[in-house]
Amino acid sequence: MPIPNVPDSRSRGLLVESGSMPFAELHAPFENQDLFNNRFPSDFVVEYIPQTRAWFYVMHVISTIIFGKRRLKNVVTTGTILAEDGSKMSKSKNNYPDPK
Repeated sequence: MPIPNVPDSRSRGLLVESGSMPFAELHAPFENQDLFNNRFPSDFVVEYIPQTRAWFYVMHVISTIIFGKRRLKNVVTTGTILAEDGSKMSKSKNNYPDPK
């Protein structure tokens, strides 16, 4: 299973683990099947657009392999929020407004 934009095997392992979280938290499909069926697939998630390239991709692949259907019915994305200077707003760049 090729995972786009993931540089090393450790990162791929983390993506597979986090992509399995929606199923693993209930130990599905081995236990808690009624609870799982009531929650799966989720109606929607709201997330920053780059999350759809890796984590969401892996989550959908795992879901399709194990359960034969997608993990989420809808994905709403925020896109990229820009700072005053037009660059990507980021904690690492410290170019975001004070929330006070």
